[in-house]
Amino acid sequence: MPHNSRDIEGGNTVAKAKDSKEVTHAQALERFDRDEENVATERNLQIKDLEYLANAPWPDDVRRKRVDQKRPMISVNIIPSYVDQVVGDMRQNKISIKIRAMDENSDEEGARVREGLIRQIEYASNAENIYLRAGTSTVQMGYGAWRVNTRRVHEGTQNQEIYLQAVNPHNTLIDSASILDDGSDATHGFIFESMKYRDFEHNWPDAKRLSWQDVLGNSPQGRWYKSDELIIAEYYYQRIEPPRNLLILSDGTEIFEPDLANELGMSGDSNRDDIEMILWEQRQIIIQDEEKIETKAIYYCKMSGAEILEGPTKIAGKYIPIIPVYGKRINIKGEIKTRGLTRNAIVPSQLYNYQLTAQLEVLSLQPKVPYIGTPKQFEGHPEWNRANLGTESLLKYNPDPQAEGKPAREAGPQISQSMFAASEQCMKDIQRTTGIHDASLGAKSNETSGRAILARQRESDNANFAYQDNLALSVAHTGRVILDMIPDVYDSPRTIRTMAMNGDTDNIKINQTLMRDTGQLGDEVTAYEAWRMGMNPNVPPDQMIQAWQQDPEGRAQWEQNVQQKMGKYEIDLTKGRHDVVVSVGPAYASARLEAQTQLIEYLGIDNADPRWVALNRPTVVGNMDHEAADEMKENAELIRDLVMKEMAAIGAPPPALGIPGTPAEAGAPASGAPARPPVISQGENRA
Repeated sequence: MPHNSRDIEGGNTVAKAKDSKEVTHAQALERFDRDEENVATERNLQIKDLEYLANAPWPDDVRRKRVDQKRPMISVNIIPSYVDQVVGDMRQNKISIKIRAMDENSDEEGARVREGLIRQIEYASNAENIYLRAGTSTVQMGYGAWRVNTRRVHEGTQNQEIYLQAVNPHNTLIDSASILDDGSDATHGFIFESMKYRDFEHNWPDAKRLSWQDVLGNSPQGRWYKSDELIIAEYYYQRIEPPRNLLILSDGTEIFEPDLANELGMSGDSNRDDIEMILWEQRQIIIQDEEKIETKAIYYCKMSGAEILEGPTKIAGKYIPIIPVYGKRINIKGEIKTRGLTRNAIVPSQLYNYQLTAQLEVLSLQPKVPYIGTPKQFEGHPEWNRANLGTESLLKYNPDPQAEGKPAREAGPQISQSMFAASEQCMKDIQRTTGIHDASLGAKSNETSGRAILARQRESDNANFAYQDNLALSVAHTGRVILDMIPDVYDSPRTIRTMAMNGDTDNIKINQTLMRDTGQLGDEVTAYEAWRMGMNPNVPPDQMIQAWQQDPEGRAQWEQNVQQKMGKYEIDLTKGRHDVVVSVGPAYASARLEAQTQLIEYLGIDNADPRWVALNRPTVVGNMDHEAADEMKENAELIRDLVMKEMAAIGAPPPALGIPGTPAEAGAPASGAPARPPVISQGENRA
């Protein structure tokens, strides 16, 4: 069962009231009936698109007539090659989810962990294939889908994990009132499953044996299922929860009252006066204002046409976890029409096949033109009956005084140039409707210069960029859905696996306070770390120590900055607000190889500062993929650290970053580095 019903708020989230289940079930049937009616025409067109791609380019009525007449039908299906061209572009451009911190309760470290967790979720779910399947379906017929789900990590724990799941797009039904291209405004959705009656009775022996067709009559949905099966629906719906009390604290923090109580070590239903008292004792802040806020919640149930079988259960997040991917859309008086690459190319493709068939019929009739003669000429010579069917080596005839000469044929039907012109026109129409021209398919066209060929290829890419762009929108929404579910699913102290861009994995402890192993934090360590982190690289460590001894307050501020990077830290996935962006580009391996080539060339620039080369060599070696790369990187890091210590000992400024051969001017920050505070001297406060 998807979406394990483990309590996510501290109480039983499964609705038990019979009347409540009946209301939910009745609402689901009503929504299904309305949504299915709104998309029925679109679904029929989508099925026709797929049937055409499956090599059925002749309409059914025309096919039946030609079969009865024993006439030929040529089926040259050109459209799949155009579909493959667009899908091939999708395969070459990987979509990556990026996470950014947004408020005071979030930081870059937490954003990095969330991003790595999402990347691991994608890897474990084979998301690249899921995205590609949905994208391919979108190009083919204008619609694809997947869903975000949860499950137990393993049987011996209550801990949950998030994963992505492929779905059959024709077995999904999204809120037909949704208008956003990523489906983020949907308030409900269905995923259907056909089940044998015996399996249904085994799983729910006490349930009523009715299907959606039984309840809704001759619904168009019923055409996808056989008479010996019934339909089970997984139903997601959004519900407005009772208002919650949002507190505005004197330090600017906004937090719901139960969440504040939990942070203070109290129960979520603690007395308000007690919360205010503990808040002042622990943080010396007060509650300045409050506001009642309505929040959205998502519920899940499994149902037949007659009743709710499981649930309803409140699940993590506030979005419907069914992710649609749409093709090109147009809004006509409030009704949204969606299409893929196939739709507009069907008619010119059918005309093309008709022209080819007509040409074949004309050519095939040429050797079958009958011979014309008198009965006397053919009398006693039956071989003339086979003359236009085979290759007779000898044909005899009887001279007839009434007819001069021998039996002869009339001129056969000829293919006109207009038929070839019509075929060419059909091909051009296919290219115009798909936006893909000969140059994009690798064929030689009218363009002769490389610039002209690239321009035509870009024209095709631009014409079909909507498919890649809409897929990226849906992947971005997937990131938001996962990000919204993380605080509820990964809500306890545990160890999770994250994945870096290069595929390296790391085990991270979350929701608990940890200490970095930094050793003794003395004057030399503090000064060196401050120098290395770019806080004041132009001042030798010994001068830093002297300044700190003269100004303990300044030293405390410097050490605090160092401690933030070296001391205690906590990765709490239940706090903070984050945003999602996506990047579309080559796969990591291709981008890494390109970056490695550029970096090696960059380090080889003439007159490069040797110190700059030493500092950046670990980055270059880290991009290499061979067995000795790790050892080479360790050696390069040792050399880098030695160079940095030597530079710190003599008070030398670091080399300019990104400008080989040009040392940084004394007292000036390196390129790309933040401005540094002045050296602290006696009687002078830190700026």
